Amino acid sequence: MPAALDVRYALGMPELPEVEATRQNLQRWSEGLRIKRVERVDDSLEPALDSLVGAAFGSWERRGKALAGVTDRGVLFSHLGMTGRWVVDPEDDRRFVRLAIDLAHGRKVRRIAYLDARRLGDAKVVASVDAAFAKLGPDAWLTPLTATQLQAAMGKGDKATLKERLLEQKRYAGLGNIAVIEACFRAKVHPRTPISAVTPAVWKRLVPAIHDHLAATLAGTVGPPEIIYVSEGGENIFAVYGRKDEPCPHCGTSIAREVFAGRPTYFCPKCQPEPL
Repeated sequence: MPAALDVRYALGMPELPEVEATRQNLQRWSEGLRIKRVERVDDSLEPALDSLVGAAFGSWERRGKALAGVTDRGVLFSHLGMTGRWVVDPEDDRRFVRLAIDLAHGRKVRRIAYLDARRLGDAKVVASVDAAFAKLGPDAWLTPLTATQLQAAMGKGDKATLKERLLEQKRYAGLGNIAVIEACFRAKVHPRTPISAVTPAVWKRLVPAIHDHLAATLAGTVGPPEIIYVSEGGENIFAVYGRKDEPCPHCGTSIAREVFAGRPTYFCPKCQPEPL
């Protein structure tokens, strides 16, 4: 069984690496175990979750930032939203628990719980893995695209920008704000570049840039059994994200920050010149 990834670098909303780490943890914690009890602490979660009592977990699948826990009575879909995390055997006083599942673990009971401070994530029962991932494009890590395929997936669009399109999960699943910012920096392209102005050379640079960012963040060591955000003491390992006014690691120019597409965006004004 793969070891849990060290996700102490996580910042803000969980992205593909954090969700993959969560998938690996959930696989280790629940595979082959039968559900004894489902506690919907948050009444807004659907009552259908109760139907999982008696089911046994098989594999946990991931596409993009979505999770699907396969059981013999349906599939548990989970999206972490902006602050969600799954933990094992939480303390009684843990805050923000929305859903708790007790698993028969020999003569003992193992509890896995879904915590979500901002309550923007989700957990529900769906019929199949295909149904869980129906609205998502190919996975950015598991199904890498060529430059031509990536360009086609992003479409044309009159006013759409590169960052906006890369964030659309129906086109390419798993790229969040951090991944897009870091990939654009690696590819030396401004995130606000219009799709129509992205050249073939940039598309060719973006493909390895996306892969290299994901590979770097997925290459963690055994870490804590839950996501720990930088705001909680984690380390920022990124090249430009969260580094306003710090020197660019390539040219020394101060990293700039602006709010774009509703989210903070970081870039090097020299390495990534503003689109004309």
